[in-house]
Amino acid sequence: MTSTLASILIVLMLCSSALVLILGRSRPAAAVALARGANGAGLAIAATLAIAATDARFDGATFVTDRLGTTIALFVLAMGVVVGSFASRSLAAHSSAVRFFAAANALMGATVALALANGPWGLALSWTAVSVATVMLIASDGRPASQRAARKAAAAFAVGDLAVLAATAVATLATSGSGSVTDLAASVGTRGGITGAVVGIGLLVGALARSAQLPFHGWLPASIAAPTPVSAMLHAGVVNGSAILLLRWHPALAASAPITVAAVGVGLASVLAGMAVARTKPDVKGGLAWTTVAQMGFMTIQCSLGLVGPAVVHMLAHGMFKSWLFLGSGSGLEGHGSHAHPAPLRPTPIIAALAVVTGGGLVALSLAVVRPEFLDHPAAIVPVAAAWSTVSMVLAQWWGRSRGEDLWGRLAPVGAIAVGLGASTAIAASLGTWLDAGPTNPHPGLASALGVFVVAVIGGAWLAGAMADRLPARVTDAAWMRVAALATPGVVLGSPAPARPAPPRPWRESVSLRRSSR
Repeated sequence: MTSTLASILIVLMLCSSALVLILGRSRPAAAVALARGANGAGLAIAATLAIAATDARFDGATFVTDRLGTTIALFVLAMGVVVGSFASRSLAAHSSAVRFFAAANALMGATVALALANGPWGLALSWTAVSVATVMLIASDGRPASQRAARKAAAAFAVGDLAVLAATAVATLATSGSGSVTDLAASVGTRGGITGAVVGIGLLVGALARSAQLPFHGWLPASIAAPTPVSAMLHAGVVNGSAILLLRWHPALAASAPITVAAVGVGLASVLAGMAVARTKPDVKGGLAWTTVAQMGFMTIQCSLGLVGPAVVHMLAHGMFKSWLFLGSGSGLEGHGSHAHPAPLRPTPIIAALAVVTGGGLVALSLAVVRPEFLDHPAAIVPVAAAWSTVSMVLAQWWGRSRGEDLWGRLAPVGAIAVGLGASTAIAASLGTWLDAGPTNPHPGLASALGVFVVAVIGGAWLAGAMADRLPARVTDAAWMRVAALATPGVVLGSPAPARPAPPRPWRESVSLRRSSR
């Protein structure tokens, strides 16, 4: 029954996409209403599937409503409703509105098919369909800049999709597998050897291309040329959709230690490159795109190490938060470009040390109270360190900006953060248990060593950046530009490297230039 309902959901979204294009030729307003209505109906069906979800994956079924798939499907369609509401207003007078909603519904249908696919070929074909719909979405407004961005995305996706299809073919032929993708991944992992290496490399290349990781990262920063709702939709299972592929095929990927090391290495390099380049971007959307590259690198690390619960929570939380930031990025143009770009505060050493100690105490308290299952994972240090650093930075920024507040005004956020951190940890623990986290790393010693290495490198880079920020602004800006140029000397299948880095323009100047160019 649930498999049939899943098929109805996917057909609904794909057929509505075609109908929107047909109806939009004569009645664009009705076409947009049709697209939003189909999205709402799809969300209701996805919620029903999530409530009835089980852990079972049956051989022979095209779509299976397991807990991981239904959670992602519900997330994708909920994001579609929010972004669609925004786009119906922001694109109301734009001729591309119909094309946007048609491509968005096709994208949601293909992503839901990817999340619920049971067989290896169903997953591979859905993966390819998501690529096609994404390219259509980026190019939907028809402007030359969007068309160029779509071509870059198509080139990167072509490499990744061919790699995924080749890996699926090799895995199927080598194991004579015809069951679910989970069973096939386990068979490949057990078999190992050349077959496991070839399959692992193909899947890793596909995941890196989709999630805008080095060296395929050029398509995501280029996509900001498209309208803002497009950038928001890309976080609804597209750029973060590689988690689906990595988690479904995890038994095959984790069986090979070199593949695991390569995935963690590329993810870590992408984190560092995204952090460096984002510091040099004067425009809001450009900075958001590069921080997404860094965040997807961190998600790739978690998926590769088998941290299923934290990876899924990170995928959902980052998708919602970053989409919200993109939808609000236009506020930088309010007041005729007089909006000041908020710069991070440089806290004093005492405030920074106090924030680190307090943040560590709050994280330790929440973990002691909730005791999530992922603490037993050999690489649990990765999500724990991420939570610690996030809370510490929030406290440092608050205390640095509230010097005029009294004692209670400064301490009030500590209680709020403690409650919020405890609630989010409980949600992560519940979600991880509900998803029946499943995939783990068969090399616990390697996973533990890689986790410590990742935390040490990212922590060292953050500390070096914090120390560099205390130098004169002119020296710091030049240093960050050089680091960014070294981090991204060129883009595979993308734009060539600039001859030399140009100094960043002030925020107000960049806003004025963008306004005058419209």
